Amino acid sequence: MSEDYGTRTMCSILKDMRDICKTLNFSYLPALIEEAQYRANRMENAIESYGSDMKYNEEHRIKLNAEIKELEKKKVLLKDSIDKQ
Repeated sequence: MSEDYGTRTMCSILKDMRDICKTLNFSYLPALIEEAQYRANRMENAIESYGSDMKYNEEHRIKLNAEIKELEKKKVLLKDSIDKQ
């Protein structure tokens, strides 16, 4: 295997699988399959987490924009009130 397990990417795992096919030494193929499954699961979890964070952030942004508009209206009303006095 070419890299440290902790820093390996799917591409490096797939490269090692291709090397197995070239050398016809399939002795560590099951370990590479497990490693690929582990990495794929982590990627899927990260994508799902990122998606839910994006949804939350979008909802929060909409609420903040509405609050800003409301505060701008209050600012105008207060300024008008001060100008009248």
